[in-house]
Amino acid sequence: MNNSQKIWQTRAIDNLEHIELSRLCTFFNDTFGAELLLKFTPNFFLWKLGPNNPSGQGFLTVALSNDRVVGCASATSAILDSKFGAFRGIEIGDTFTHPVFRVEGKPEHTIANIKSLNGYLNKSIFGRLVTETLSRAKAEGLEFVYGTPNHLSLKPYIEKLSFKQIDQGKIISIAKPSYKVFNLPSKTRSKFSDISKKSATALILFDWFTSLWSQFSCRKFELRFVDGTTLINSDVIWNKISRIESFTKFSKNYFEFRFLKNPVKEYRFLEVVNQRNGQLLGLVIFRIEKSRIQSLVKVVKWFLFDKSAELKLLHIVRVALLQLDDCRCTIWINKDISSPLKRISTGFWSTSFKVPIIAKELTDKKIITSLRIDLFSMSDCDIG
Repeated sequence: MNNSQKIWQTRAIDNLEHIELSRLCTFFNDTFGAELLLKFTPNFFLWKLGPNNPSGQGFLTVALSNDRVVGCASATSAILDSKFGAFRGIEIGDTFTHPVFRVEGKPEHTIANIKSLNGYLNKSIFGRLVTETLSRAKAEGLEFVYGTPNHLSLKPYIEKLSFKQIDQGKIISIAKPSYKVFNLPSKTRSKFSDISKKSATALILFDWFTSLWSQFSCRKFELRFVDGTTLINSDVIWNKISRIESFTKFSKNYFEFRFLKNPVKEYRFLEVVNQRNGQLLGLVIFRIEKSRIQSLVKVVKWFLFDKSAELKLLHIVRVALLQLDDCRCTIWINKDISSPLKRISTGFWSTSFKVPIIAKELTDKKIITSLRIDLFSMSDCDIG
């Protein structure tokens, strides 16, 4: 691709026309297919950004070069839960730029009078797409935007686009490894492989002990997977969920939209019940991802109505994994309720990583201070 072909222009496709979405999916699947775990389809964007989202319709902006998509930014509507009540915000996401255009290329139309940041919005596809997307959202009366960027986009969000990191380092991602990989037959025999085998055996024994400890810790609970449609028809659980504090407000309609009508992701639902009296104590939602080597389970949301269940969340997850073929598991959780001792004793001993949450006020209402940031979980963003 020569320099004359690296001219780009932006286009809003909030109307979600099929031909435009097909171009966008081709961009995702061809450029990032090896690193993304799902195959993008037009139905996926129609689902999350279209009018059927109970939280409201979203926004989508792309960059084009010779009618090929070379960049994208979307904003998905969400109802957020604040100290002052629920309100509509947006999550910025899908901010991808073709690797070639991250360092090269020029806009077909420059923005006049851009003096700050060395004309950043006349250089960066990412910066231009995010800015234009948020401009349309603000024009429609939206007041707040948030996101969970990766390491590539975190810095420009904060340094170039005036976002703030609001998580205060409290939300971390922790993981429980899967030990099935240690049981794969080795093709070589060496001193190193013998040491590795002994180490693997020790880890498998440790995993067995943590499993027993979690089962003992949950001895007063009945843990049962239930069908999603059963939950939709349960007035008991929705009366309880309506009183739960969270970052994102979950209504029955949004729950059905998010977890039962998702066109590309598979979820499982675990009820936590008091064995003695049958009282419903909570609901934990898992997402299942399958790869060629092993399955991955993500704990995306939990609603716990009882303190005894809340304190044993990781134990509950650990026991549930036994019914899910004991896969590798990750969870985003407040580090204040997941001490190192609790993580080790439940098998979640892999290195923890901070989950950056960024936000920007689109008005002057100072919404950030009213949000329940410490309750943020994986389902509060698109990747959940």
